Amino acid sequence: MKRRVWFLLVLFLVLECDSRLSFAQEKIPVKFEEVDIQESCFVLEILVNTPQFERNKGKPYLEEELVIDTDGAYDEFQKTISNARNMACKNVNFPAVDFSSKTLLGKLAGGSCAARDFKKEVYRDDAKKEIVYSVQVIERHDPNVAYFKCAPVDSINLIAIPKIPKDYKVVFIPPSPDKSKSYRSFGCEDGKMVTRDWNGNIVEPSQAPPPGGGVFGVQMDCGGGKWEEHRYNKDGKRID
Repeated sequence: MKRRVWFLLVLFLVLECDSRLSFAQEKIPVKFEEVDIQESCFVLEILVNTPQFERNKGKPYLEEELVIDTDGAYDEFQKTISNARNMACKNVNFPAVDFSSKTLLGKLAGGSCAARDFKKEVYRDDAKKEIVYSVQVIERHDPNVAYFKCAPVDSINLIAIPKIPKDYKVVFIPPSPDKSKSYRSFGCEDGKMVTRDWNGNIVEPSQAPPPGGGVFGVQMDCGGGKWEEHRYNKDGKRID
C-alpha cells in the first residue's frame, strides 16, 4: 500500500513538472530592439483617431497595432506619420531596417502625464503559431504633481524583432479599444450642431459617458454655420 502511494506521488510530481516545462517551452521570450523614429516630432494620436468616414475619403490614418514586414510598408509608414509631423522638427531621420531578417511591431499605448515609461514584452508561442507583443504603461504617483493639468503621454512603441514566419500571427496585449463605440465628432452644418459617429452617421450627442470612455454633454454655438471638428481620446480628452 505504501509503495503504491509513493508511486502515485512520484507520478504526480513528474506529470506536474512536465506540464510546467511544456508551458514554459510554449512561451519563449523574444529579444527585441527599440526603434527610434524621433517620436516627439509627431502627433501620432491625431492619425490614429481619424474616423472611418474620413479614412474612406482618403484622409491619412494610422492603426494602433502595426506589423511592418517589408521595405514598401516601412516607406508607407514614414509617409503616413509625416502628415502629423511637428513643424518644429525640420528633418527626421528614420533608421534603416533589414527586412530580410527583421520585422517591426508597433503598439500605441498611453496614459496621463503620470506615465513615465512603457514595459514591453515579446514572446513566441510555437504551439499556437503566435507572436505576442505586450505593452503596459508604467506610471509614477507623486502627490505633489497635478497630473490632470498636463498633457497625456503616448507612444507607438516601435520595436524590431527577428523575422516573423509567414504562418505566424501577431497578438497584441492589451487589445485596442473599439473606437466605433466611443468616437464622436461635433460640428456645425447649416447653422445647427451635428454629432457624427466613427462611420459618419449623424447621432444624438451623448449626455453620459459612452462605453470605453469619451466625451459627452457638448454644446456648440453654430450661428455662423462654420464646420468645426474635435477629436477626443478614450479618456474624453481633446487631442487636436
